[in-house]
Amino acid sequence: MIILHPERLSPGDIRMTPTITRNGSCSLGLLCSVDKPDVMITWSNLHGGDVNVTGGVLYVPPSDVTLTYICTAHNPVSNVSKTVIPGEYCETARKDFTPRNLIRLILSGIVLLLTGGVFIHHLKTEVMEAPGGR
Repeated sequence: MIILHPERLSPGDIRMTPTITRNGSCSLGLLCSVDKPDVMITWSNLHGGDVNVTGGVLYVPPSDVTLTYICTAHNPVSNVSKTVIPGEYCETARKDFTPRNLIRLILSGIVLLLTGGVFIHHLKTEVMEAPGGR
C-alpha cells in the first residue's frame, strides 16, 4: 500500500489567472489555483468586506478593483497566501490596446491580405501558363 503525504506549499505554487470584462470599465474574475493535491483555496480582503467567490473564482466589480484581496491555499501540512490588487490586471490589459499596437494590428492585416492576393494571382498565372490552361 502506497501512502502519499501532502507537500508543503510555497508562495510560488499559487497561480493567478485573470478574466477581464470590458464594458467601459474594468470588472474581472480571478482564479487562484495550485497544481498540488489536497489543496483548498479561500479568498478574503484586507477591508473586511464580503468577497464574491464562485467555484474558486473571485469576481471583482469595477468599484472594488483597487482593494487588496488575499488568496490562501491550505493543505494538511501548510498554508500560504498571495495578495493581489485586481486593478493591476486592468492596467496591464489597457496597455495592450495602445494606438501603436492597434496600428501594428491593422498593418499586419493589410500585409496579410496583400500577400494572399499576390499568392492567388501567382496561382492563376501558373494555371493559365500550364499546358492545357486557358
